[in-house]
Amino acid sequence: MLGLRAQRLILQETGRPASVKQVLTELCGVQAQGLPAALMSVHARGLGLAAVDIERERMKVRTIVRTWCICGTLHLVTAEDAC
Repeated sequence: MLGLRAQRLILQETGRPASVKQVLTELCGVQAQGLPAALMSVHARGLGLAAVDIERERMKVRTIVRTWCICGTLHLVTAEDAC
């Protein structure tokens, strides 16, 4: 159960929706082979987050970035963590 909670895969006690930035901060980013899979990973961990919310944060607000941090695989991380 602790692992599922740490990965935000079970409902948090607060019951309030998490922001995209909050999800990525708590997870230290997400890794995926492609952008659709990365979006799905964040969506699964954030109550009420849709792909358009994630893309808005990435493309307009710029609080998250898509990068290739390790071994050439795609990561979504907060802009603060990417620096």
